[in-house]
Amino acid sequence: MTESRTDALMAHASDVLRNAPEPGWDRISDKVIRALRSTSASGWPLDAHASEGPRLGTVSVSDHVLRTHLAAEIRSRHHCSPSSIEFFVDGNEIRSLRIELAAPYGVDLAELSDRVRFTVVDVVHLILGDMDLPVSAESVHIAVVDIVDDLPAEEDTKSHSEH
Repeated sequence: MTESRTDALMAHASDVLRNAPEPGWDRISDKVIRALRSTSASGWPLDAHASEGPRLGTVSVSDHVLRTHLAAEIRSRHHCSPSSIEFFVDGNEIRSLRIELAAPYGVDLAELSDRVRFTVVDVVHLILGDMDLPVSAESVHIAVVDIVDDLPAEEDTKSHSEH
């Protein structure tokens, strides 16, 4: 095969694969589209990057997904409760975060803030993968806004995003 025939064949194969529907999509597309349209709370899409494994590329993850995981991890690892989690984004990329916490009485607040900050970096990296400008401990701002005698098992986390 000549180089131009090979290029044409590869271009044709790429077009066919790019335009081929996802297997099984035709069976479930109406149900998925109805579910998406009936969702009461819309979210902001955040870019998630797969940098290793069989599928490389970028997909969108709702800010609600990341906020939920962050709140659960903070509560389970640090016995404190986030009352607000804000994302400051540029397009679909997180640039920084602000987390407000209710902390138990008697805890070293500086140490707690540092531990929460590193948990946030870990969770963001786990959910969103390798970003061009990764979230670092310096871009996570922690504010302890309440001191409590005891924390409830589950506490609602207010939704906030700056777009």
